[in-house]
Amino acid sequence: MPEDVNLLDVLEYISDCVMAGMARSGSVYDLTMPPELLERAFKNTVELLKKEVVLLEANDQALPRLGRQ
Repeated sequence: MPEDVNLLDVLEYISDCVMAGMARSGSVYDLTMPPELLERAFKNTVELLKKEVVLLEANDQALPRLGRQ
């Protein structure tokens, strides 16, 4: 189980499996995932989002420097 798995990885896995199954045979086999993997993905996604959030005051002059309008 990858240590850095996140919910985006989980959604990508589901999407890949469904699209491949539909393209090949027109059906999708039952997908399973260990609960531990989902829990780790959930926690890692929370941490990923926390690291990426930048809090600014409404009239903060840093907005243009961050490439935001």
